[in-house]
Amino acid sequence: MIEWITVVVTSVTTSVLASAIFFVVLGVFRPNIKISKEICLKNENGKNIMRIKIVNNSRAMLTEVKYSLAFCQTLGAGVYICTEIPAAKTPLFMIDKYSKKDTEYAVRITYELPQGVDLFKDKCWLEFLISANHGFSNRPKCVKMKYTKDKIVKNGIFETGKSTKALTT
Repeated sequence: MIEWITVVVTSVTTSVLASAIFFVVLGVFRPNIKISKEICLKNENGKNIMRIKIVNNSRAMLTEVKYSLAFCQTLGAGVYICTEIPAAKTPLFMIDKYSKKDTEYAVRITYELPQGVDLFKDKCWLEFLISANHGFSNRPKCVKMKYTKDKIVKNGIFETGKSTKALTT
């Protein structure tokens, strides 16, 4: 009887320990995405160009990257409408892993501001959404950032490297 109890307790303890280790390992192997807290707005060749910086701080590539930017405005009484703004360049499908050798892990997504859209009106904002999978564990992550008029940097550029800080030129 004592041998049987020892076997059951050992089995349960081993199972719980294995599950805990698996949970910790999955927690380590997940996407670590950083999005700029500001948008850089710059007039280039007569077009208003917006840029958002994304940094992959993971030690693995981000795959199945999907992102969108929407212009939202409140119509009143808790009702709002959002219109998607398409990216100006070909969409990214992957972002390289973090490395001290190069900066391929930091990308800037470019959008052209549509005619008639006023980012500086009250009750208007931009909403950016990105989702990606960790290249090793395939764990997904989705991050959303809201940009109000005070988060738009005119004539701005981003610092290089891991920083997502916007500077005025």
